[in-house]
Amino acid sequence: MGDCKRETPLLLVSVRSAREAVAALAGGCDVLDVKEPSRGSLGMADVTTIKAIVELAQAHDPVVPVSIALGEAAEWPAQRQSPGLPPGIAYAKLGTANLPCGDQAASQFSSVRRRIESDIVTDCASSAPRATGFAPAPRWIAVAYADFELACAPSPEEVIELASACGCAGLLVDTFTKDHKRLIDWLDDDRLISLAAQSRSLGLTFALAGRLQAGDLSRVLQACPDIIGIRSAACRAGQRTGSIDAEALRAFRLALQGAAASQFRSVDFSPRVASVNTIPSHAPDNAKQSFGVCIPERSLGAS
Repeated sequence: MGDCKRETPLLLVSVRSAREAVAALAGGCDVLDVKEPSRGSLGMADVTTIKAIVELAQAHDPVVPVSIALGEAAEWPAQRQSPGLPPGIAYAKLGTANLPCGDQAASQFSSVRRRIESDIVTDCASSAPRATGFAPAPRWIAVAYADFELACAPSPEEVIELASACGCAGLLVDTFTKDHKRLIDWLDDDRLISLAAQSRSLGLTFALAGRLQAGDLSRVLQACPDIIGIRSAACRAGQRTGSIDAEALRAFRLALQGAAASQFRSVDFSPRVASVNTIPSHAPDNAKQSFGVCIPERSLGAS
């Protein structure tokens, strides 16, 4: 285990409706993520749903940032119209399934980012001021897949390089297929630690997701992720197509804090992961504004 930004990672919870957003906020999420699970691993919700959740979050708890899933970069051909996203989005996640390897992947990813971001910035220019602490344009998160071969995607290591080249703020490693396999079924502990080190050497925030359960935390925390993302574990009966349950989320938060505390008590702090205290001078400015920098710790009793 190596250097970590915080003792307990921030907890991102994916929701599909305003009603679920209320439950996620009540359960104490640190980042409110919007996606539609019936549309795939990174399925984009309808714009009306995104807008409703952004407005709800800003009214209920403006400290909690909103992130959105935008699907895969390959799903945004040049002829597809930009969705006209509302202002108030802190982070935008874009996947890498079905992208080619090499420079062509970075070019395609960047092209989609520019089209969508330009639309959001234009929308912001004619909108009322946003909540304090949120920039007009979202910070971008490149999504790599642990089961990248099934996703016809570049490897996680290649996506890290893509994220840096495209000026992303961070990397999320998730699973593309949502069957019984979890993140740790695809990537072993050493691989996760290596990916964390590579990400941090380029100034990227490092996040992990992929049907993670409370019993997986002792393993994934060895990589010192900045963010842990969940949906299934926060749903009734642990089913990602079910509804978010505030009590299930609170139980997961307790497990996360307990696992993190246990890791810190037992760690010898050998430098297995690159330090996050120094961001390379060549890193893009937005990469220096990671999820964890301006978000205060929330107590487990947050409601």
